[in-house]
Amino acid sequence: MNSYRNKVILIGVFILLLSAMTVIINFSFKGTPWGKANFTMRTEQYLSLAKYDLPNEYELSTVHSFKSGEYKSVITLPNGIQFQVLEDYSDQLFDNYYTAKVESTVSNEASIVIKSIFEGDSRVNLYMGGGKGINEKLTETSSYTNLSGDIKNHVFLYVHLTNNYTLMDEDIFNEKCSKLLKWITTNNYDSNVFISFNDGYVIDIKYNELRVLKDGDVWKKAVKINVRQE
Repeated sequence: MNSYRNKVILIGVFILLLSAMTVIINFSFKGTPWGKANFTMRTEQYLSLAKYDLPNEYELSTVHSFKSGEYKSVITLPNGIQFQVLEDYSDQLFDNYYTAKVESTVSNEASIVIKSIFEGDSRVNLYMGGGKGINEKLTETSSYTNLSGDIKNHVFLYVHLTNNYTLMDEDIFNEKCSKLLKWITTNNYDSNVFISFNDGYVIDIKYNELRVLKDGDVWKKAVKINVRQE
């Protein structure tokens, strides 16, 4: 009888330990419910005091980073702009609202132009980074065209041609890429340009190469990689 009872106790302890480990692992990856709730409350208070002219309704979700162990809130506005509220090393909240506005404007304009040039759908994203330093250099009226070169030098314009696009005839390809690069430089949207294709080819053009590249140089920069770009 005692043997049976001891076995039941051991099984119960094992189940409790296993459950505790599962909860701890889950909290490590996704964060704790109270941690998310606290950060969400802090974000809402932060936004209520922000100087931005935000709409009354917007989507707010708080996520946890397993890598850094920190929380951040993602705010999605009705116009599609998505920015983040994060915490710095002194436990103070900051955001990248101005940065997100500029990224959204350029990405949307580039999407229209790229679709007309390559005659198909594409995913386009201008990435300036979510750092506090960059956002502090911007204002409500900032546009990408008037940003300094030291900022643009670290910006990436990612273009992924999604309609099974592949490298074509060299002359046609050079013509289309030349149109894209001309649009970028004419509008002072200089950045690091990264174009990926469904067949695994990528073209990586550095910021300081944009205005000195010749038409044929673009074709030469096409590189086949093993990992398919998504």
